[in-house]
Amino acid sequence: MESMALAREYSWRQYMILNAQGHIAIINFAEKCKNIMNSYKQCVWALANLSRGSPGPKFSVVKVAIPSFCCAIQSTLEPETLTDALWALSHLTNNEEGQRQVCEIQTLKRLSQFLGNEQLGILVPALRTLGNIATGDEKMTDYVLECGILIQVPLLLNHHKKVVRKETCWMLSNIAAGFQHQGKQLLYHKEIMELLSKIALEDQEDVRLEAIYTFANLTSQLDINDFQLLMDYRFLEICIKNIPLGSIRILAIIIESTENIIKNIPIDILEQWKDGITQLLDKVQAQTVNQDLIDYTNRVQRSRIRFQDNLILYKKKG
Repeated sequence: MESMALAREYSWRQYMILNAQGHIAIINFAEKCKNIMNSYKQCVWALANLSRGSPGPKFSVVKVAIPSFCCAIQSTLEPETLTDALWALSHLTNNEEGQRQVCEIQTLKRLSQFLGNEQLGILVPALRTLGNIATGDEKMTDYVLECGILIQVPLLLNHHKKVVRKETCWMLSNIAAGFQHQGKQLLYHKEIMELLSKIALEDQEDVRLEAIYTFANLTSQLDINDFQLLMDYRFLEICIKNIPLGSIRILAIIIESTENIIKNIPIDILEQWKDGITQLLDKVQAQTVNQDLIDYTNRVQRSRIRFQDNLILYKKKG
């Protein structure tokens, strides 16, 4: 109760300052004192606090601060200032307009440079901001890829901190959910796909979930010539191993992925992997029945019928 009261008090004070155009005064003062580090640092800190919160301020009010935060990450190496500016951007890019504004200011290359930073307070919000922008339209996701993030990804997927691996998988799942040419950049990056497979099979459950999302999103984007490669990255094994976790979210994405595979995969490859697909259907159906998930059980059954029909068609053609 005390924390809720403090949050309400903070939100009220934040509202009063913003309503009085206090953030505009801070932005103007920051512009004048860029070369006075302590004053500039305090300005960025104050702006960051005014730009976030739970509940946060209206984006339409605080979006004016985005150029100031972009300027801060371009012009300073001071760790605390960078941390404040990056966390603020990670909140402001939850909005499509904020994502577009950061792209237009051409900040992505600088953000990608922070992916090799050893300080989590700098690395994680930079990663989150890039992941946010990758949820945008085709052009914005292309911008993220063009700034060279895939070069950094293997180190991030091998990072000793769980939060970094999870955020990286989340960013990749957003890229995989984009357009076909974007998903292909992941699929044809052997080192990244092998590390994603390992994470999806061995990491902690919440990290595995994000890796599975990446694979699942790829199943809806690939053309018929790419499915063999996806299967070579142990996709069926990943699905089968994660079914016993019993998470409804995991079951949902596995079922959707199975539907995509059976619908889109060439029937000759379907025949090649029929034992694994049959095992996957059996296990996921048993789990949905056990959890009394009737709609999911019916979806699996429809996939099974379609799968069997495709196998019959393949035998007739043979």
